[in-house]
Amino acid sequence: MKTLREYGRDSPYFQGLLESSLAGQVVVPYDLKQLFRCLSNKTEFKLWQSTWKDLLGRSLPSMLRDPVTATDNGGDPITLDHLMGEGEWKSASDQAENIPEGVLELVKEKARVAFCEMRPAGPLQPYDEILQGPTEPFVAFVERLTAAIEQQVARVGAREDILEEMAAKNANEESRDAILRIPKAPGEHPTLDEMLKAASAMAATTRTRTLQRKKPAMPKIAAATHQERTSNQPRPVKKTPMDRPYFLCGQRGHWSSQCPKKAEFDNFLKKGGGGKGGTPNTQKN
Repeated sequence: MKTLREYGRDSPYFQGLLESSLAGQVVVPYDLKQLFRCLSNKTEFKLWQSTWKDLLGRSLPSMLRDPVTATDNGGDPITLDHLMGEGEWKSASDQAENIPEGVLELVKEKARVAFCEMRPAGPLQPYDEILQGPTEPFVAFVERLTAAIEQQVARVGAREDILEEMAAKNANEESRDAILRIPKAPGEHPTLDEMLKAASAMAATTRTRTLQRKKPAMPKIAAATHQERTSNQPRPVKKTPMDRPYFLCGQRGHWSSQCPKKAEFDNFLKKGGGGKGGTPNTQKN
């Protein structure tokens, strides 16, 4: 369904995808109705069913002349009801058991052709008015253009030249820039294959640049926080009290309690050192 919506029923891409999906599959009329009901709205389904029935009706005389497709597995002549899955042949199980594979193959092919040949309702958009959208892939644009040209240009031999001209003329700015960069001698024009390759390469480059611009910037971490210490860089040494000179003696290498001047200083304090004039205080009786 997504491919049908994006490219349209008349696009070669969708038709090729539909054909490859049905190839090698044994399907009965009941299955075909379910499939094309999903691919159509109510009006389109009625149109498809009518077109399918018309194609089968025109094929029936030749089928009856061919021994392989003339009868069902019970020996009864093939009828339009067999082919359409109508009347006594509405049951999917009856269709699978009694309709030969050769007949089912022809029924499947006519169902596919009927769907692909349905004409869209309303006026067709002129092919020279089909423009590539700003973000539309060049391949998708060419698919739409091809479908329109196949419907509107009767001369098959002229379609390729018209397609190449319109693809170059109506491409968007990015694709046109890629096409103009294709090396060509004066008077020569790029082929459709060359345009497809150039436009695809340009689109890929643009996507890469866009992704690179959108990459989140890595947070800058303060160098001081994550700076690794080299083998030659000394570690800071934390000083202990023993590494500092003691204020009484001015010497290092001992604690204050072990200072040789401490006893002298303590005795001085007991005698009242530090009073006015340095005279010790006497105790009154």
